[in-house]
Amino acid sequence: DRDATDDPTRKYCTGKLLEVLEPIFNDYHDWKDETAPPKNRELSPEEKERARQAAANFVQDLEHELFEHYSEPDKLGHPAASGKYKERFRMITFNLAKEDRVILRRRIAFAELTPSELAQMSSTELANEQTKQAIEHALKESLEHSILESRITAPRAKMT
Repeated sequence: DRDATDDPTRKYCTGKLLEVLEPIFNDYHDWKDETAPPKNRELSPEEKERARQAAANFVQDLEHELFEHYSEPDKLGHPAASGKYKERFRMITFNLAKEDRVILRRRIAFAELTPSELAQMSSTELANEQTKQAIEHALKESLEHSILESRITAPRAKMT
């Protein structure tokens, strides 16, 4: 089984995930409020290193989970980082790069969300809160419209 550092695709994805996740760990380092942390807060070199290491550990675990769940066999039957893996990687990086994903980003930084859980989240679960509410509303509305009402128009006859 090839390591992530041996596979160019996995190595690239690991680097990109680190680019996206390191700022999240920096932004939320030791921030306990429910709202987003202040943007102008300066971290000490020790805080930056702790945040960088936490991000690197999370990325390593996340990339491993992505490969475990979404790798597909290559021509020789060995697991490879191909279609499903790349699609999942793009979806996760796209959503984590968005700063409006405050709750998601905070849950990652405070270890309320594991790399395994993040790797398997749907696009709806990765969306911002406003989008999630709109999706839930649309689903509820479509369900209400899809329920057929049965109306009996003819009288029932009893056979004897």
